[in-house]
Amino acid sequence: MIRHTVSFTLVHAPDSAEEHEFLTSAPALLRAIDGVQDFVVSRQVSPKSSYRFQFAMSFEDQAAYAAYDQSDAHQEFVATRWQSEVTEFEELDFVAYS
Repeated sequence: MIRHTVSFTLVHAPDSAEEHEFLTSAPALLRAIDGVQDFVVSRQVSPKSSYRFQFAMSFEDQAAYAAYDQSDAHQEFVATRWQSEVTEFEELDFVAYS
């Protein structure tokens, strides 16, 4: 199981209609891509980080994650929304330590 996380900050003003629209429409699109499990949107509450939000999702294995990453829906989302609406981000991918 791979846990894919992306912490980020948007260009939109905090609590704006544009921020709300991104945080509702993006997850709806990404959740619909084959292989995505346990998708969660979180809001940062610690002053120790400049990132305001996080998307986190799981994939059964590397093949499922790779298929998601290369899917037309994901590629289009990155090109049409992510690149223009996200100012900074950090992507981390984890597997359980055993």
